[in-house]
Amino acid sequence: MNDILTRRPYTRRSAFEGMVPRQKKEWAFVVINFCYWALGFTSVILSMWIMRERDQFVELIPIGFAPNSCAGFLLCSGLVIMALAIMAIYANYLKSKRMMASYCLGIGFLVLIQIAIGTISTFTRDDSKLRDDMKRYINLTRITTINSEAINVTLSWNYLQKSLHCCGIDGYEDWYYNARWPTGQFVPDSCCDESFFDFRESDYRGCGRLAFQDYVYKNGCLEPFRSWLWFNQHVVAGFCLFALIVEIFCLPLGIWICREVWVMKDWQQRQGSRVGNARSISETVAGGQEPRIDDSGIPLVQPPTHPTR
Repeated sequence: MNDILTRRPYTRRSAFEGMVPRQKKEWAFVVINFCYWALGFTSVILSMWIMRERDQFVELIPIGFAPNSCAGFLLCSGLVIMALAIMAIYANYLKSKRMMASYCLGIGFLVLIQIAIGTISTFTRDDSKLRDDMKRYINLTRITTINSEAINVTLSWNYLQKSLHCCGIDGYEDWYYNARWPTGQFVPDSCCDESFFDFRESDYRGCGRLAFQDYVYKNGCLEPFRSWLWFNQHVVAGFCLFALIVEIFCLPLGIWICREVWVMKDWQQRQGSRVGNARSISETVAGGQEPRIDDSGIPLVQPPTHPTR
C-alpha cells in the first residue's frame, strides 16, 4: 500500500525543472517588452510631430494621399504597442494564460498590419497627382482670396515657401499675374530670401513687388514638398521595420512563456489532484476497503460511502 501512495501519477517534465534558464527567459521577455513600450511611446511622439507639421500644409496635401494618414497610423500603433507591452509584463507577473495568449494574438495581428502598411508606404508614389493638386490649389488662390478656404490655402503657401525656401510650384514665375496683381509679375513676400534682409519681417515686406527678382527663391516647391511627403512615408516604413524586428523576439518568447504557464497550471492542478487521491486512499484503507488499481498503476478512488442517517 505504501508503494501505491508514493507512486508518481504524473511523469511529464515539471515546469519548475530548469528554473534558472526559465527565469532568464522571463527577464529577457520583460526587458524586450520594456523596449517595445519605448518604441510605442516614440511612435506617439512622432505622430504628434507629424500632426504639428501637417497642420501647416493641410490645405495643400491631396485628399486621400497616403502620407496624410501617417500621423494617425503612428498614433494608433503606438498606443496599441504600449498597451500590449504593459499587458505582457503584467501577464508574466500573474502567470495568466489568457492574458499571455491575448498578447500573442495581438502581436500577430500587428505584424500583419505593419507588413501591409510598410509595403504600401514604401512603394506608393503618385507624383502626377501631387503636381495637379498643387496647381489646382495655386489657381484657387488666383480666383478668390476672400472666403475662408482660399485664405487657408494662402497661409499654407506662405508657410510652405518660408519653411522650404522655395517659390511657386516649378518656380517663382508661377505667381505672375495673380488675382492680387493681375497686370504685374510679382510674387508673395514669403518667396523673398530672408538672407538678403534683416531678421525683422517689416524689413522685407513688399519685396515681392520689386522690379528685380534677385531676392526671391528661384526653386519651385514641388520637389521639396514631395521630399517632405516621402519622408513621412519613410518614417512609417522605418517604424514598421523596427517594430517587426522587436516583435520577432517578442512573439516567440510570448508563445514559450504561454506554454510554460500552461504546463505549470496543469502541473499544479495534477499535484492537487494527486494530494486529493492520497487522502481519499488513506480514508478508504482506514475504512477497511482495498483501493482499485487501473492498468497504469494509478489507484482509482471511489467516493467514500457514508451511512445514511
